[in-house]
Amino acid sequence: MSAERSGTSNAAAWALSILAVPVLYLLSVPPLDVYARRGHIGLPLPSWLHNYATFYIWCYENTPLKKPLHGYAAWCWDHMPSLF
Repeated sequence: MSAERSGTSNAAAWALSILAVPVLYLLSVPPLDVYARRGHIGLPLPSWLHNYATFYIWCYENTPLKKPLHGYAAWCWDHMPSLF
């Protein structure tokens, strides 16, 4: 029975990881964008940020996540302190 339980816990850990990684990625893009825009006023955004945010932009434009992603990005813009 212990082998069966460890297999179940391993499956749960993998399932959690598979769900957590995309969620953490989607939550990381708006703060990076806010800091980059506030630090590069009048300058183009770094190319690495555009490359990093490509999947986020796709999710924003092509999935039903547009409204929650927009709300979270607006919240980040309003509540994140300026570093510069």
